[in-house]
Amino acid sequence: MSEDEHNNRKHLRHRTLKEGLVSFQHDELTVPCTVRDKSESGAKLQFAGPVSLPESFFLTIPLDGAKWPAAVEWSKGMTCGVRFTGPAEASSIHNNQFIKPYRPAPDAVPQADAAVAPAQSAHQPIHKKPFGRRK
Repeated sequence: MSEDEHNNRKHLRHRTLKEGLVSFQHDELTVPCTVRDKSESGAKLQFAGPVSLPESFFLTIPLDGAKWPAAVEWSKGMTCGVRFTGPAEASSIHNNQFIKPYRPAPDAVPQADAAVAPAQSAHQPIHKKPFGRRK
């Protein structure tokens, strides 16, 4: 995209990587997608394979808790650009996509490591041939 085309946009695009869901026929048919870019007026969607979308559908982004009525503006391979045709609505589909860190207790010993440690000491060390070219 040239610099002139970028400056002519009405709304600033934000790069994103969110799970999305395209739904149509009263939410009976759905197609999962990845939302790659999003602005106030539309989004760029990426699909896992070739897909044929109807003229109008809803784009749901579970992490945002919203869905937008949308229409396809352009399509190229497994990627397409959509234009939002109305305001966002609250979505009943909502996923919490949070990663909880694993922090073991300071004195806790994992079960697998405790059971394996005594067994390893009883075995003789394994001597492997050196890696690389021999001289």
